[in-house]
Amino acid sequence: MIARNEFRVELIGNQFRVVDAVGEEVGAYPTEDAAKEAVERCEKDAAMLDTAEVLVNIAVKTHMLTHGVDRETAQPWVGCATFK
Repeated sequence: MIARNEFRVELIGNQFRVVDAVGEEVGAYPTEDAAKEAVERCEKDAAMLDTAEVLVNIAVKTHMLTHGVDRETAQPWVGCATFK
């Protein structure tokens, strides 16, 4: 699994770009401070997504145990309930 919360700042010409763990550009910024702020936002977003994934996984497992179904059956039901 690739860590989503690994970001770096690279100087390209006269701009600073933020790159994720797999080398994809997240954005370009005119100053290093702006790029560092973007990294902080990206790290926060990644951490919130990680937490949400853990919670959904717990809900899927609970649904599986409660109703005696497999993950393939439980996951869509949990996903439907998530957006209500």
